[in-house]
Parts: sequence; structure tokens; C-alpha cells
Amino acid sequence: MENPAIYSDINQIPLVLKVDDLASILHVGRSVVYELIRSGQIQSIRVGYKIRIPRHALIQYLGEST
Repeated sequence: MENPAIYSDINQIPLVLKVDDLASILHVGRSVVYELIRSGQIQSIRVGYKIRIPRHALIQYLGEST
């Protein structure tokens, strides 16, 4: 896992995240992120073969998790 980025404000998070980015933000492994996506707990989009997670999906997921 890469060094986690530190964001002091939600608006600093990129509009679209990679799986590794989200794993770093949530402090979980990539397999957990893939399971969240597979189970529909967090929304994702496909761009070709790549999976991307919109920032608003992360915000929604965190709101539902609390």
C-alpha cells in the first residue's frame, strides 16, 4: 500500500479515486475496497477496465456508516 495521503478537508480529496486511493483513505486493504464495491456498499464506475470511485460515493458511504 502506498503512503496514505492526508487531507485536512473533504474538498481536497480528488473527485474520482482509484481503488488504492480509497484503501489508503479508509486504512483498509484493496480486497476490502473491492468487497465494498462488489456488495454495493459503495458506488463505483468503470472507465475501460479500471474501477473508479467518485468522491460523493465515499461521502455517502461514510454518512451511512456512522
